Amino acid sequence: MSKDGVTAGQAASMVFDPDRRVAIVAFSNTVPNLHSSTASGGGIGSADIARHLLRPQIPLDGQGGTTY
Repeated sequence: MSKDGVTAGQAASMVFDPDRRVAIVAFSNTVPNLHSSTASGGGIGSADIARHLLRPQIPLDGQGGTTY
C-alpha cells in the first residue's frame, strides 16, 4: 500500500507492507520538478526513496519513475 503527496516546496510518501508489518514514511523539503517526472512509475523523489527503503531491489537511479 502507498500514498504520495506533492505540493509547492515539499513531498511526502508512505508505503506499508502489511505482511511484514513494516511502514516507511519519507518527507522531502525540496520542490519537485513535476515537468520532468512521472508519477506513474513511483513518484517524485520521496516516493522512490520510501519504496527503495521498503524493497531495496527497487532502484534509486530514476528507473522507478523519477527523472533526476
